[in-house]
Amino acid sequence: MVNSWVTIIMLAFGILVAVIGVFAYLRMFYKEKSLSSSPTAIDIPPPITARVAPQEDKVSGDELKQ
Repeated sequence: MVNSWVTIIMLAFGILVAVIGVFAYLRMFYKEKSLSSSPTAIDIPPPITARVAPQEDKVSGDELKQ
């Protein structure tokens, strides 16, 4: 038969693992819930606008052939 101190240690270890598991799960659950409830938490960059060169910098097709 197993000694009573081994049973107590194994029971305490099981309870400790269960408490740590519940704590980790609740932490993950609340973190996910807070991220989904606030869409401003995600950084979305502004749209990139196209730049157009000024007219004097543009080269016509005839100038490229020379």
